[in-house]
Amino acid sequence: MPGPEPSPRAPAAADKKDVIERAQRGDQSALPALKGILDAGHYALAEGVAELAQNAVLGRFAGKDLVCRELLRRDLDRLAAELAGERPTPLERLLAERAALCWLDATTLDIRYAAHAGSTRPQSEHADRARDRAHRRFLAAAKALAQVKKLGLPAVQINIGRNQLNVAGGGGPDA
Repeated sequence: MPGPEPSPRAPAAADKKDVIERAQRGDQSALPALKGILDAGHYALAEGVAELAQNAVLGRFAGKDLVCRELLRRDLDRLAAELAGERPTPLERLLAERAALCWLDATTLDIRYAAHAGSTRPQSEHADRARDRAHRRFLAAAKALAQVKKLGLPAVQINIGRNQLNVAGGGGPDA
């Protein structure tokens, strides 16, 4: 049984964006070049999806203001790195990015809610429910990250005579 067709070499950097855009529009002629891009490892789907979510949240708050968007993106990246810690596992990194994005979403909804304090009652209630949902998503993401980090800590039990000492490590799998 023959294996999958070898894909052509990945296109130059300038052409990658065009190929991806054509493929997103359903252009079948872009498929061989797209396979080349993906086979060469030049496009990580998980990062692409996360970036789409990040851009949606940033766009909802910053609109076309590139200064605001870039400042928020840098804050988001900094927070995700802090939450992930040193030498995060791939799951810790994903959860840290998710928690940071959920924090940004909840925070921007808080700001928008405060800015529209004179809204009608139905609008205010709708905005308040959106804030509550965003806050719950943030708490769930933070809790999941904390649980995964806790599971990754090596625990050591030391028995000296009749005394027992339990020590939790603090640096991931290499600690």
